[in-house]
Amino acid sequence: MREPLERLTIHFIGGPLTLELPRTMRARVEEFYRPFLADGQAPFTVTLDVGPPVNYNIERGMRIIYPEVEGRPVIRDPSFELVPTATGARVKYRLAGYQGIDLVLRVWAAMCLLPPGGFLFHAAGVVTPRGKGLLICGRSGSGKSTLAGNLIARPGWHVLSDEMPAVRRGDGGWSIGFTPFWGDLEARMPAVTRAGLGGVCTLEKGDAVRLEPLTARDGAALLVASVTSYEPPPWFADLVLPFAAELSRRIPVHRLTVPRKFEPAELADLLDKNGP
Repeated sequence: MREPLERLTIHFIGGPLTLELPRTMRARVEEFYRPFLADGQAPFTVTLDVGPPVNYNIERGMRIIYPEVEGRPVIRDPSFELVPTATGARVKYRLAGYQGIDLVLRVWAAMCLLPPGGFLFHAAGVVTPRGKGLLICGRSGSGKSTLAGNLIARPGWHVLSDEMPAVRRGDGGWSIGFTPFWGDLEARMPAVTRAGLGGVCTLEKGDAVRLEPLTARDGAALLVASVTSYEPPPWFADLVLPFAAELSRRIPVHRLTVPRKFEPAELADLLDKNGP
């Protein structure tokens, strides 16, 4: 006998999202997404169909294939099967864990919700006191979370995510938005959830705090390497390449070098007043 489903609504990319999940998981999921809880029903719903027994050991390894089911891509891995719908998605778990829901939402957003008009990036997303959004890319361990943590302590700065912000192209131009996907920083709901994208940086170690402009070609290569994807099929690459090329032509891309020890005030001033 399947458990009854209970609803939990969280702030999500572009608006609220309702999760429908078994009663035994709801309390733990509610705690996991506590900074992002919202009231009421939402336009999008992700329903998690979890039958007993529930195993809370999360399998991290992912292998995804994309067969077509009635014209819709189906995402499969050892932990879940995700079928996109017109108003969200249905998820069937093989192994279930409350933190695994975060993984499901990352996959759904990256592969089904945002393309072709937007993508998740492995980066930090910050907003300057002047309201300019910055996408700060870099390899794992390059210091994105450390940099974001230093900036959020400065007056007027906001961090949209230190792990996986969303970049979108719309009628009003390019924007960067918050997601509930966080890395090393404590997850939090920012007071500012979206801003016009004013610049892109690749974060590297150096001997001084410095900004150097990159060519559109190098910028496009940086963006392609920073897009979040899960073993993408050919159609995903076909969407990413023109998106990255156009973005690098329209938005300034810089190399940001930061030494191991630096003054946060100097960095904040550089990015806010003289940055991309």
